[in-house]
Amino acid sequence: MIPLKMGIIGPDGKEVELKLKGDGKSLGTDTVLRCENEEDTFVFENVPEGSVPSLLRDFSAPVVMTVEG
Repeated sequence: MIPLKMGIIGPDGKEVELKLKGDGKSLGTDTVLRCENEEDTFVFENVPEGSVPSLLRDFSAPVVMTVEG
């Protein structure tokens, strides 16, 4: 299991409120995702176009990350 603390920064530079698709409840502006498989997918609702992810906040996991796409 890899704990991945993350948030999303909107195009205006402000933190975006996080809601996982299908869950409906607010996670606040940052959360820790539990990555338990070689590949995991997390889909968030109501993310403004032009937003960027802020990953591995507070050095939440001792990993080297490669972002594709």
